[in-house]
Amino acid sequence: MDPAAVIAAGERIGPSTAAFFQAVIDARPHPEQGFRTCLGILALVKSYGAERLDAACRRGILIKAALRRLD
Repeated sequence: MDPAAVIAAGERIGPSTAAFFQAVIDARPHPEQGFRTCLGILALVKSYGAERLDAACRRGILIKAALRRLD
């Protein structure tokens, strides 16, 4: 799996999801370190649906959630 494949998977959900995935991958020193976060978000589409997940990613972009670490 490469960053382009992860972002393409996000694009199938919506443009905000793809943009959030790009931000997550760009925020890490090595792109592969963001894959687990992105794959976890992709798994949420089964529970919440694509529209709701894309809206959450849109909000995540606005608050720059991809750049924050929760310790």
